[in-house]
Amino acid sequence: MDTQGTFDNNSTYQQCMTVFALSTIVSSVQIYNVVDNIQEDALQHLSLFVEYGRMAMEQPHNFGKPFQQLVFCVRDFKNQEEYEFGENGGTDFLDNILQTNPEQPEEIKAVRELLREYFEDIQCYLLPHPGYKVAERQSFRGHVKDLRPLFREELKKMVPNLLGPHNLKPKIVNGKTVTCRKMIQYFKEYAASFDGETLPQPQSILNANAKLICIEAAHEAKVNYCRGMDRSTYGTRMMSEKKLLEAHIKHGITALNIYDKCPKIGSKEVRSLLLEKLQEDINVSFFIYVLLKILIFDYN
Repeated sequence: MDTQGTFDNNSTYQQCMTVFALSTIVSSVQIYNVVDNIQEDALQHLSLFVEYGRMAMEQPHNFGKPFQQLVFCVRDFKNQEEYEFGENGGTDFLDNILQTNPEQPEEIKAVRELLREYFEDIQCYLLPHPGYKVAERQSFRGHVKDLRPLFREELKKMVPNLLGPHNLKPKIVNGKTVTCRKMIQYFKEYAASFDGETLPQPQSILNANAKLICIEAAHEAKVNYCRGMDRSTYGTRMMSEKKLLEAHIKHGITALNIYDKCPKIGSKEVRSLLLEKLQEDINVSFFIYVLLKILIFDYN
């Protein structure tokens, strides 16, 4: 996913962090573009994810590392005498950047020490300058032929390693692969966490994640209830109100048990509210089954 340019002179810090945070949360591979070097402020922009990762890993039920792949892409890299372009040089360069020493403030050390704890994989690619036709001409329209040959060659190595069919990984949230339907719901919930005048606290993101878990469990529970009721009411035979109520109670209890087994993380309030909604949805569904019984049998 490509995003607008961030941390420039045309956007506020909160706008930049919102775009950066949302893209990191919903992406399986987050490519962090920086120019010339990985400066300290670039690392500090990741502090929100470090704190969120710490909280997520401390939950009674955790799903492993909360983020998948972070790739630093350093363009216009100048120190080729010490570090070669590409992944190998990038690995050595990143190892040097993430080193800590006793003289560093705790905040600076924490980000460096914990990034690898909360991302499954961290890589770095060093790229040369793309050429002056690209950087200095307003007429540049993205034509590959205008790129500096050395830049093109390094891109040919980097892109397949990141986006090749055998290398690109699907997005995993809470231990499960995200489908297109779920991605829409996920984006809505995460975006709501950032819909304020200030940046959200990591707890707000954790609560959004907890809500997503509960929404998925509630959906699974309701689908299970409806399938059970469909089996119980299948056929043309007349079903008494007593039998219909017994089926409702049986499959309703099964549905609530499914919901109750979902991992308990984040806010209890979120969990309780979605439980109430699930109970309401099941009761509405039961009312529909009662109406269908009346329409099919009582009026025939």
